[in-house]
Amino acid sequence: MDDAVTVYFPSVHGDAAGELIRLLCFADNNIRGIVQSASGIDTESARNILGASRYGENTSQGVMLNVSNPLFSGRSYGLALALADKILRHGNLHDQGRIIATGLIEPDGCGRIAPVDAFDAKLRLLQKEGKTGDVFVFPAGNLKPDDAEQRQQLQQLKNKGIELISLEHVSGGAGRLWPAFDGEAQSDTKEHATGKAWNKHAILAVAMFLVLAAVAVLMAGKIFVWDLPAPPTQQTIDHGAASPVVSPVPNLQVSDATVGKLIKLQEGSKQQDSDVATITQKTPPLPVETMPQNTQATENKTWFIQSVDVPTDAY
Repeated sequence: MDDAVTVYFPSVHGDAAGELIRLLCFADNNIRGIVQSASGIDTESARNILGASRYGENTSQGVMLNVSNPLFSGRSYGLALALADKILRHGNLHDQGRIIATGLIEPDGCGRIAPVDAFDAKLRLLQKEGKTGDVFVFPAGNLKPDDAEQRQQLQQLKNKGIELISLEHVSGGAGRLWPAFDGEAQSDTKEHATGKAWNKHAILAVAMFLVLAAVAVLMAGKIFVWDLPAPPTQQTIDHGAASPVVSPVPNLQVSDATVGKLIKLQEGSKQQDSDVATITQKTPPLPVETMPQNTQATENKTWFIQSVDVPTDAY
């Protein structure tokens, strides 16, 4: 761990406009509350910045801050402070030139880097003050692919020998500006609790919940749908066939003997109908005066045959 680290940030506002302000950060184990500012930076604001940029780290290392010109305005120094703290505690991988940074560190963003104002003005300042071997770190949110003027300014900085690094999260500097630690990756797209990317544990939890929900739905369907008894099969009767009448009562059991008796009764009924027809044709109508009281004359004798007695032992 270095004893002190210097990171610069461009100032385009206030009395310090047009300067690359030097931010000096050095370790001090006697400091309570993580950070103490000697001049130029509000201690409470610096504490919020480091609290967010140290998200996920188990450290209480105290640091002291100092700036070369306290007459700047704005909060775009936040990224410079966060990078200085990381390099101070984990080591420096960039030793060829200065580290220049601009970016806002949201207090509740867990290290997320927000865009800054007047970005084009800061690029022009770097064209004037930047040197070969310098590295310029800035928010990825400030990039405008459709802005031809901005692309030209960035290309001019590259041509001048200035390395450009755009980040979305402070941890994206791991492996570029300081050695990676505790599984940090050399990528500014690392998953964080910022809402920019899903946390792997959250994805696994959601996947497990969906699987359990699907199993619950399947079990409910098996209990309340799949095990329902099938409706009884309706029996069809061929009325053209000479077969006994089937009872409409479901699952009625009829013995062979009973079926035989039913067939005999049906045949006997047909013979009786034939006899009735014969009697009707041969028997002349009764005279009106000889007909029973409360009756009327008919053309045949069928009025006197109401039903056929069926022996009770047939069933």
